[in-house]
Amino acid sequence: MAFMSMFLVMILFIIVVIGLVILLTGIILDIIWGIKKKKKKKVNIALKIFAIFFTVTGILVAGGPVAAVGIMSLGAKVVDHQEIAEFDKKELVYVDDFQDIYDDGFDFMGEHYVQAEEMSPQKAHDNFRKEKISAVVDSNDKHRIIYSVDNLMGITILDVEWSSGIFVKESDIENLMEYYDKEAPLYCVATVKATSSKQVIENVDSARVRQIRDRIINEGQLFSSGDTAFKHRDATLLFYSKDDMCCIDFTTINFGENIRLCYLGKYIDLDEDDSAFIWSMLE
Repeated sequence: MAFMSMFLVMILFIIVVIGLVILLTGIILDIIWGIKKKKKKKVNIALKIFAIFFTVTGILVAGGPVAAVGIMSLGAKVVDHQEIAEFDKKELVYVDDFQDIYDDGFDFMGEHYVQAEEMSPQKAHDNFRKEKISAVVDSNDKHRIIYSVDNLMGITILDVEWSSGIFVKESDIENLMEYYDKEAPLYCVATVKATSSKQVIENVDSARVRQIRDRIINEGQLFSSGDTAFKHRDATLLFYSKDDMCCIDFTTINFGENIRLCYLGKYIDLDEDDSAFIWSMLE
């Protein structure tokens, strides 16, 4: 993104320079025209045409990009103002720099909110629903919208525009992590690599999924960096909370009826019952 911005600035700069060169040529021709006219000498029609052409073209080429940038900047300011005009100024959050909200959190409606760094909300999913309630404004009068996020816990969860995570009250952090780690109902998106087939299972045994996950964490073996089996995974099972606030990511390696299940770089070989449970979401 930074490279593209620099590239566009360079292109605009080159266009302006070309425009100034054309304009300078036009001005020189205008001066020659004026001198000849003052001395009452005959002015060649070609000189008049080129003088006018280069002058007008130079003004348009040199001034066009500058005017366009100015208009776009003014338009952006108008849009920015309209976007936050609907909010009460008392509800806006003012910071020196947007980085401040990640480093120190921010105060909103009498409460202090901090980033829940270990949460991985799936913001592009349909179940992640939010509505605009305020905005963060920095020292340059730039802003980012603050959204209130629907969630299964029923607590206040905030999403700040352009951020990857979520923000909650400091006092809610522990309960938030506990709930989504152990209680939130899950659904599954299962993808089989060989067929590229994908299916969504709305209702799964969430407790059993977590039991298997905990077994892998506590009893699983680490894959070595050169383990080729880990590189040839057969399927993925993504278990999301039903508000898309968290995700448990399983991958499978099939060894006949039993399944080798992987999570966070560890694996276990499932018994017959657990293999059947996983198979039920892949068939």
